[in-house]
Amino acid sequence: MSIKPEGNAVLVGVDIGGTFTDIVAALPDGRMISAKVRSTPRDFSLGICDGLRQLFKARDGLAPVVQLNHGTTVATNCILERKGARTALITSSGFRDVFEIGRVRVPVLYDLQYEKPPSLVERRWRLEVRERIDAHGHVVTSLADDDVARHLDHADEKGIEAVAVCLLNSYVNPAHERQIGRLLSERPGLYFTLSSDLLRELGEYERTSTTVLNAYLMPVVSRYLDRLRSGLRDLAFAGDLMVMGSNGGLMDVETATEQPAFMIESGPAAGVIAAQAIGRVSGYLNLITFDMGGTTAKASIVEDGNVSESPELEVGGGISYGRKLVGGGGYPVRATVIDLAEVGAGGGSLVWFDQAGGLHVGPRSTGADPGPACYGRGGTQATVTDACSVLAYIGDAIAGGSVPIYREQAQVALAGQVATRLGKPPHEVAYGVYEIAAANMMRAIKAVSIERGRDPRDFTLIAFGGNGALFAAQIATAMRMGTVLIPPLAGVFSVIGLLAADVKNHLVISLKRKLNALGPGDLSELVGAEEKDYLERLRSRGRGVMALERTVDLRYAGQNYHLAIPVPAGPLDANAHAQFIAAFHEAHRKTYGHHAPGEVVELVNLRLTAVERPGIASEALSRMAQCAHPLSSGPQDSVTRPAYFGPEAGWLSTTVLRTRAGVPEAGIAGPVIIEEYDATMLIPPGWRARLDSHQNVVLTTGRQSNG
Repeated sequence: MSIKPEGNAVLVGVDIGGTFTDIVAALPDGRMISAKVRSTPRDFSLGICDGLRQLFKARDGLAPVVQLNHGTTVATNCILERKGARTALITSSGFRDVFEIGRVRVPVLYDLQYEKPPSLVERRWRLEVRERIDAHGHVVTSLADDDVARHLDHADEKGIEAVAVCLLNSYVNPAHERQIGRLLSERPGLYFTLSSDLLRELGEYERTSTTVLNAYLMPVVSRYLDRLRSGLRDLAFAGDLMVMGSNGGLMDVETATEQPAFMIESGPAAGVIAAQAIGRVSGYLNLITFDMGGTTAKASIVEDGNVSESPELEVGGGISYGRKLVGGGGYPVRATVIDLAEVGAGGGSLVWFDQAGGLHVGPRSTGADPGPACYGRGGTQATVTDACSVLAYIGDAIAGGSVPIYREQAQVALAGQVATRLGKPPHEVAYGVYEIAAANMMRAIKAVSIERGRDPRDFTLIAFGGNGALFAAQIATAMRMGTVLIPPLAGVFSVIGLLAADVKNHLVISLKRKLNALGPGDLSELVGAEEKDYLERLRSRGRGVMALERTVDLRYAGQNYHLAIPVPAGPLDANAHAQFIAAFHEAHRKTYGHHAPGEVVELVNLRLTAVERPGIASEALSRMAQCAHPLSSGPQDSVTRPAYFGPEAGWLSTTVLRTRAGVPEAGIAGPVIIEEYDATMLIPPGWRARLDSHQNVVLTTGRQSNG
């Protein structure tokens, strides 16, 4: 079924996960319709186009779809699976090993067996050129074209697909990088990234790492977006294709193709935006987000209604997260990002034994193909979803009946691989797998709360993703959190964030100054001049800027790392100047446990974010709270089935509701299972569920959180 350009406007959001692809359309009449289809890892664009056909099959076409907002894990998976382009790095003579040396830190201090992730650029392809620009931007040694051409000829011969260019002090004067860029542009088919175009910022290691990652991703992401645009054209889609960035803002597809490093953690960022939105309208301003899909589990924090941001993301280690503290386990990407933590724990995570006989869950995953054993698609290895099937937490089918569940095959997989070896019945082993998976996912929640100086008991846990609501109460119990929120459309919730997101453009300017040497007038003049120049450049490109957000990176003089602090709108008078310095002291205290108000504060960078607010996205946000999950007014069917809740409780008769509409007005005590089209919710013994006026399922236990 084609999407025809007739009728009223429609906004579509698409989020790709490792197992399922989620699609939601906001219709002009105020309704939302959704589809959950299997992802197609060999070409994710095929799953999107198939899902769009399914979503609109009951209608005679649907158009105009004015905008399709897309969140994807393509960039993240490319790094995790080491499937990027064969990449070379061109750098200043004497600095070829900056990328591999890094910051000489490891995340596990006393592990003698620890090995850093392999370098994305082999040492022989870290190419040095003779040039030098000093720290003030003056040319000390000129760059010779012949020197560059010699390296490029050799790279061509050896099949290099992408080139990252990062020269010392190019953030002050990019002349030599642009000279190399002109030579690279003369070689068709070769992808390249200049650090001065991507990230004009102090810090050669972080700048090099970000530039390398961008070049490494460019061919993969470019080819993927080309295939997607081709598939959408076949569906007669003529609207705008926008891609979610890791900062929670949308960017056009051309920008995403040129800057794929800034779309790492694209889908998870959208989920945090959606959580912030539903929290504000529902009265929950302090939230810890928990997003569990088929491959990974993600966590973030919303405090006082504001999304937590980090100046850097680290990806490719055992846990990916915004690096405010230790770091050293992955590849840093230097950009303002939503502060996320991600671990390899999802419904498809494999159950396995190490050489010493220890039982593990994840991070390896079976993915969408063949999927868990209980899907009946040829999978034979036991997974978390198989454990949930054996425990009877999920029924005979999921995704509205489109994915049948074969419990017998799950039992065979668990019995043959795990239960027999441990000498225990499959249901006891399945519960152990469930507990290990929950413990793994708590690592992500601790990374964004306890490790950031926040007490999780002061927050409400909001759970979404296809599997989030199956584990939320278990995790909340372990972390002594008293309230869990399961929002409407929980299984496709990240897509709601795509519908509500703003289009954002970013600029970072390194301005190293000591603030005690700058008066409010001096700082206001400095910032104002950069803002004016930036806005003029955006308007010349046809961008309509509705708001401009300002952030400064501050640190105590002598420190090597900084914190991002929002700057109030308007002129920076003495009062505003004092406010954001005070905010820095408080942020330092919260993050590191101490602060020093008497020390000199240093300005490192100015970050400008130009925000466009499309009207249709704002309407979609209000629809989410009002009617995202229409409830039936008729009687709600319910059944009971035995489910296993551990060795102490054993098998318990459990009420199974078909939708959240079946929750009585007075609430219902666990054990209860709620099976909806996009997600299954588990309310274990000791927890109680009720439905609030915004259609959230609210789970409570003895202790109430302050969220």
